[in-house]
Amino acid sequence: MVTATDAPAVVAAGGPTTAAATPPALSLMDREWPYGNPFTSVAYTLNEVRDYTGTPTALSRRFVQGCKGREGLWGGEKVNEGRRLWVSFLDLMELRFINAFYQAGWPWGRIRRLGAAARRELGLDYPFVSPRFQEVGPALFQRLADGPAAGQNGATADGGTPAFPEIIPPLLYESADYDGDLPLRWYPGVEWELPEIGREVNLDAMKVGSHPAIVGRRLRTEWMAKEYCFEQANAAGFTDEQLRKMGRWTPAEPIMRSYSISEAAVLACAAYEEEMRRRSSQPSIREEIIQYRRSKRLPYEFLLR
Repeated sequence: MVTATDAPAVVAAGGPTTAAATPPALSLMDREWPYGNPFTSVAYTLNEVRDYTGTPTALSRRFVQGCKGREGLWGGEKVNEGRRLWVSFLDLMELRFINAFYQAGWPWGRIRRLGAAARRELGLDYPFVSPRFQEVGPALFQRLADGPAAGQNGATADGGTPAFPEIIPPLLYESADYDGDLPLRWYPGVEWELPEIGREVNLDAMKVGSHPAIVGRRLRTEWMAKEYCFEQANAAGFTDEQLRKMGRWTPAEPIMRSYSISEAAVLACAAYEEEMRRRSSQPSIREEIIQYRRSKRLPYEFLLR
């Protein structure tokens, strides 16, 4: 398998700092680690893949069991721990492209043949995620596409088959940072063309956990979005002390000061979480907190203001 263990670590800034302010030392969870380090190997459940990329769970399961064997990403007992299958960060990135072909009407068997041809052509275990696939992909696409003889970039004369750039647009590559053929981090807001999220939120393969977080930090978007919701309640007339008595988390403002995080990053976290919930038809952050507090018989009226 292609790895980037020797790839140089890229230190991402956590936000603007002032001359008087001294950035805090990075915690264990905030540090960057060598890409592919087994100690920090990232794993996502198939449900997380669905939430992050929109890839149907059944398609992810076919990918794991078809490309990695019936035992999935890990062999033995680990793969069945909690009755779940898991994928790595590279798998997650590859599944974005597989899902794009699937949504364009390609059956799983043809996608596998395209992937096998691309692996031979590029010499990579993850060929779709490589920017070089943009060059070799159209020719392989033409060979396997259904319908009449394909024209330039794999588009059929009668429009029956979408053109290759329509299925795999450049934005799929522009929304990631690369080290050669390997993606290091992914910016969902760029891929979704949402400027309010932009490059403030990413999934970073070199961060412990590698779940949606503020760029350069281990502060997950869900945490910050919930804190922002409580900050809004504070603005509605409640003091920090009142909110603490109601069971709120640590105020967001001290976190922003401590980690030199901009207000734009916090707003991007809130926008990202709301977009994720909209795409999966889940309750909003505020509704989720209200439902939880109501179920625990905790005060929630202050969130209705």
